[in-house]
Amino acid sequence: MDSSTRELAHEMNSILAIIREEAGWIEDILGRKDMQKLANHGELSRSLSELIRQTHRCKEIVAELRTYPSADKVPRQIRHDLNNPIAVIGEEAGWMEDLLGKEDSKKIADHDELTNSLSEIKRQAGRCRETAQYIGTAPGESG
Repeated sequence: MDSSTRELAHEMNSILAIIREEAGWIEDILGRKDMQKLANHGELSRSLSELIRQTHRCKEIVAELRTYPSADKVPRQIRHDLNNPIAVIGEEAGWMEDLLGKEDSKKIADHDELTNSLSEIKRQAGRCRETAQYIGTAPGESG
């Protein structure tokens, strides 16, 4: 594996770790007894579970990326396969933001922290998408 593939995989794993850390914090908050009284708690939990599942899927794809000798030798399908769960992560975070924008959700103690974490997840998903554009391209080229 050349440095470009190693660097891409490292960058992707770093981004995914941030997403997972933020998701873990949200998971802890949603697990609290007072949070379970929210009208949309089930939707938030389902959405968070999907976000976490897609983060794991991304990590599996990044592990596959490490098996290629260089970034330009990676089939572009790998980039496509990676962009799908990245898009879902961003969409689920956006949906959760929408749910937290509802009136009863605005009253929870950690509302601002939750929305900040979701914004960070969306920002990191964007970084992941930007990094993924280099998969399957020659050094110095972007997809």
